[in-house]
Amino acid sequence: MAVGGGRVPDYPGADESNWRGIVVPWFVYRGPVFSVDERGIRGRFVDTSHWELDFTATAAFNTRENERRAGMPELDYLFGIGPQLVYKGWQGAGGSGASAHFKLRAIQSTDFKRVDSRGGTFSTELRWREFGVLGSGSVLTASIEPTWASQPLQRYFYGVSASEATATRPAYEARAGYLGTDFGLSLRQRLARCVVVRRRRGSLAARRGQPRQPAARLEDQPHARLRPRVDTVAQQRDGQLISVRRRAAPSRTAPLGGRSEVTGGR
Repeated sequence: MAVGGGRVPDYPGADESNWRGIVVPWFVYRGPVFSVDERGIRGRFVDTSHWELDFTATAAFNTRENERRAGMPELDYLFGIGPQLVYKGWQGAGGSGASAHFKLRAIQSTDFKRVDSRGGTFSTELRWREFGVLGSGSVLTASIEPTWASQPLQRYFYGVSASEATATRPAYEARAGYLGTDFGLSLRQRLARCVVVRRRRGSLAARRGQPRQPAARLEDQPHARLRPRVDTVAQQRDGQLISVRRRAAPSRTAPLGGRSEVTGGR
C-alpha cells in the first residue's frame, strides 16, 4: 500500500495550492520488459550499454475553486503516456554518473466520465546519480528538466476567451512553447518502510492583477518575479525507499499557477 499527501500547486505556475492525498495499492514487479517499482511504471523495449528506450507515464491532480479561474471551467485530472529515450554512456559500471533523458508524452484529461486529448509535452532531463553515498542502498540524485508544451495544453492551462475575460483577467490566446523547468535533488535510503519528504521552491509568476501571460514571452513582462513556495509531500510504502527531496519548479508561463505531477520513469 502506498500513501502520499502534501500541499501542492494547482497547475504549472500557480500561486494557489491545496492539500492533496492519495492511497493506492502498491506492488513491485520487474520483468524483462515491464517494471513497476519506486521509479514508476515503465516498459523497457531497448536496453544497451549506452542507450535505453522505455515507455513511461505521468499523472496530475485536478483543480477546483481556484480564485484566478473564477468563472472558468475547472481543470480535470491529467495523465500522460509516451516514450523516453535515455543516453547513459557517461555512467560507470555501477550505474553512477550522468544520463540524458528525452521524454515525449501525449496528455489526456479526465473527470472519470470522459477522456479528452490535451496535446503533448516534450522534455529533456539531465540527471546525475551517485550510489552508496551513505552506504548500501542509498542513492543521491540531482536533475534539471526543461519542458515544452503544445498549444492545446497551453490553452487548457492559460487560455482566456473573450467571454471569460474580466477587468483583471484579459483575454489571452495561448501558444505552444516553453512550459517550465524542474530542478530536483533527492537522497534515498532503502529501509523496511519508505518515507518520502519533498520540498518544492520557486514559481516564476507575474503580479496578481494579471492572471495569464504568454508562455514564450516572459521577456516582455518586466513585472515578473520569483515567488518562493514550499510544498511538502510525505509517502510511506512497505519494502521501498526513504527519500528526502528538495525540488524547485519555476514556471515561465503565467501567474495562474503550478500543477503537481506524480511521474513515472524517473
